[in-house]
Amino acid sequence: MEFARRQPSQTWELIPLPGLPDFPVWYWFKPPALPHGFSVQVSPEADWAVPGLEQRLTLRNLVAATGLDPAAVWGWSVFGQTFESQQGRNPYLDSPLPPPSPDYDSTVHVYVEAPAVAAPADPTASSMTSAFDAAFAETAEDQTVGTPPPASTAEALERIEVDWVAAREVESDIVRLRKSLDDQRARVKTLNRDFNSDERVHSSPQDKKDWAAARRALHECELRIAQCIKESDIGYATKAGQ
Repeated sequence: MEFARRQPSQTWELIPLPGLPDFPVWYWFKPPALPHGFSVQVSPEADWAVPGLEQRLTLRNLVAATGLDPAAVWGWSVFGQTFESQQGRNPYLDSPLPPPSPDYDSTVHVYVEAPAVAAPADPTASSMTSAFDAAFAETAEDQTVGTPPPASTAEALERIEVDWVAAREVESDIVRLRKSLDDQRARVKTLNRDFNSDERVHSSPQDKKDWAAARRALHECELRIAQCIKESDIGYATKAGQ
């Protein structure tokens, strides 16, 4: 299927990789923040001890699994850095992906078309770069090679480190809460059911009326949880039209 004709994903899709049919890799096509590309995540439950994994788990194979030619995509971003594919000649296309870690976001964002604004995938990467530039700019002209940074620069770097650790802790909390939402949604779906044959026979009209009202409340609860999950996956939500 041509990428232009592919419909945006409504949830993560499991797609087998060439040579790794049982290795779980999830794709999200055309998310709102990336309408001309797709995002890729390796499942946390993946077995990284599969023989030959390093040779097969590459950007080139991740793109090829979608039916796209790696030479036809513009580039990708990962770990806060953006790379151009150079028409499939970039050697990083054949580099193995590292295992995911709770300390950073390992989601890969692939651009089928060049982004309107070149920016790193990790929003903290840009702010950190600016902070480092600001910390060094005021003393760069006075420093020589081998000279220790002044106290003001050291304090700025220390504050950056504290903020970075705090941001990673928040990110871990978001991942944990996202999994909790999945569990709650599954539980609500289980509760929202019809009467079985025995319940239907022995229930009174009032019981049936009360259960219908309870099911409506459960359905509304499921919709709210689904909206929370969508906001978590997309990163933002719009209130337009509400």
